[in-house]
Amino acid sequence: MITGHFGLAAGVKMIAPRLPLWSLLLATFWLDVIFTILTMSGLESLAPIDPAHPAYGEVVINALYTHSLVGAIIISVITGWLASLR
Repeated sequence: MITGHFGLAAGVKMIAPRLPLWSLLLATFWLDVIFTILTMSGLESLAPIDPAHPAYGEVVINALYTHSLVGAIIISVITGWLASLR
């Protein structure tokens, strides 16, 4: 999953070399950053499939706001608008 994020940022960097790499990497992870904030606030959650035997990768991710199509569009529009103010 992370490789896809980095790959997209690297691909955009090849097309637009004047953009800073850190901003491209942050842009590809922005929904995950918001997901972490919403998880810490209790709006989204991670739950193990089998609480008695937790294992890496066996988690149900409830990301209804950040990773839904409508939520991603809203977050992207707000972020784009805030970036355009600068």
